[in-house]
Amino acid sequence: LAAAVDEVRGLVAAGGPHWAHDAADRLGGLHLLARLAESPDPVVRRRLGFSVAEEEVRGGPGWSDQWVPLLKLESDDGLVRTVRQWAWGRSHGWVMAIRHAAGGARPVPPLAHGVPVQGVVHPYPGVPPHRVAVGGALVERPAEPVPAPESWQAALAGLEEPLKADPWQRLHPLGCAAVRVTEDTGHLVDGAGRGLRVRADLALDQALAVTGGEPFDAWGLWNGRELRLGAVAEPGRAPEVVG
Repeated sequence: LAAAVDEVRGLVAAGGPHWAHDAADRLGGLHLLARLAESPDPVVRRRLGFSVAEEEVRGGPGWSDQWVPLLKLESDDGLVRTVRQWAWGRSHGWVMAIRHAAGGARPVPPLAHGVPVQGVVHPYPGVPPHRVAVGGALVERPAEPVPAPESWQAALAGLEEPLKADPWQRLHPLGCAAVRVTEDTGHLVDGAGRGLRVRADLALDQALAVTGGEPFDAWGLWNGRELRLGAVAEPGRAPEVVG
């Protein structure tokens, strides 16, 4: 909750054309949490700050699958550094694993990033994409293609249920097949001509270098305004992480 309040402060201090909309959105989310504070729902409890011990999660049911860690995001609040990693399972879809480190240390991603593995993860209480604790031994697997929606419209439509289940979620793994980068490098355009704004960063530069301007399958983290690119693949080929 303290982090959520600090986020509102940061949005107001940063200004920009959307600060009022974004601040109102965050305040609305906090108001909803306050109204639901007595709910036993695991999503609400997690958003209020109630935690579940990783040891308890590891003692529960596990999901065995072939996991492909494609997306990650690192953050630093001045006290603790955090790395969040999204992996795609062929039978279970997207899951997320988190690692923290304090004292100036840099957290190591729970999975070797970009390396497909076969193994077991244990889901925390909640809704998809589930947070998971990585289980025991993981066996590296050969890289294989990962399916992606044929259009941005289909990809965004797939976020309806996750948003209903957890309206406080700000980042969503999103993918689309056979996209092109616009001339101004501001959007990724699908086969139907619809574009999604993409973040201009090193990952986008790497994607252009890897694909040589040809159409490519893309996966990234969507925050409602732009896509932070994380992995790309030639159509029909295994993905390569770029972020």
